Amino acid sequence: MVTHRILAVSSTRADLGYMRFVIKELKGDPRFDIVVVATCMHLASSLGKSIQEFTNVGIMVDEEIEMLLDADTPSGIVKSMGLGMIGFADLLRRVRPDAVLIMGDRFEILSVVATCLPFLIPVIHIAGGDISEGAIDDSIRHAITKMSHFHLPATEKNAERLRQMGEEDWRIQTVGELTLDFLTTEKLMTKKEIENKLSSKINNDTLLVAYHPETMDVENVPKHVQILTEALSKTGLPMVITGPNVDVGSTFIRESLQVFAKKYPRAVYAENLGQRCYLSLMRYVGALVGNSSSGIVEAPSFGLPFVNIGRRQDGRLKALNVIDVLVEEQAILDGIQKALSDDFRKSLGHLKNPYGDGHASKKIKQALLEWLPKRSQALSKHFVER
Repeated sequence: MVTHRILAVSSTRADLGYMRFVIKELKGDPRFDIVVVATCMHLASSLGKSIQEFTNVGIMVDEEIEMLLDADTPSGIVKSMGLGMIGFADLLRRVRPDAVLIMGDRFEILSVVATCLPFLIPVIHIAGGDISEGAIDDSIRHAITKMSHFHLPATEKNAERLRQMGEEDWRIQTVGELTLDFLTTEKLMTKKEIENKLSSKINNDTLLVAYHPETMDVENVPKHVQILTEALSKTGLPMVITGPNVDVGSTFIRESLQVFAKKYPRAVYAENLGQRCYLSLMRYVGALVGNSSSGIVEAPSFGLPFVNIGRRQDGRLKALNVIDVLVEEQAILDGIQKALSDDFRKSLGHLKNPYGDGHASKKIKQALLEWLPKRSQALSKHFVER
């Protein structure tokens, strides 16, 4: 029996929330030898050192690659990428995997993929073809696409974008969003369990706030955060606020939200809720407010209204739960009012999630079993004119 050695890389608690399902699916099959690599935010003590999340979800880390120096400035990001390439070069030389499995569109993943090129190691990319025009993620994601050899997009629309970039049909398999596998394989927390964890009551008028930098408009981050917090303070509603991703501008957002939560008596700030608690909150809160992709991808499964602030998610496929608003105080307040209205809530009663059925990991395994025997052929890419 042929065994395929695959390096599976996770850099944040967010992508581990997705990757954990396919890692477990592959680890349970003797045809795969999975080497789990933790890097970047997982190893940053200042950001909660989320490597503990692997243990929490029952996955053993085989390798750790330190790389994060500073992600709040352009020079810090570039230096971190360079350090990551050095670390992964040593790892690839030592482990020599048959392929590397990565996900998404973050700068540290770009450094992993670029390192694979000289080693002639095929890259398997999850979630390519997506669009988020308000962030540099688009440029990173599309660059990763062109350096990858097998593609696992979430939707058929995303698959079509990959074809438009010249990728061959046989390299593309639409599988849905991995994070939705949580809803078919895991048990959510009860309301009481969440309240005990947060030491706060949760009701159907509670807001879940998740706000990240618009990396294409970094100079306006201070202004935008001030507008957001002023709007939130005027709602008079209880809220749970989560920490932002590590990107340029994230430190200012994090510190501003922490200060706001200390001043606003009905706010609870949690830097790292963990996937189970975060998704469980979606079942009980009244609305999600911010610019997180979770409002686009996961919230529809709960029929949860999402007040989508600004341009960070521009270009994404959106279900009817999404209320797009400008970064303006009154627009945010109006969006929250609409989200919590009985009519809008009732309109989402039979909402279908356009991002999949919760069985992406099984589809990924089948695709890999078809692709990996062709990995030598895959290294030579042909651009398809369309």
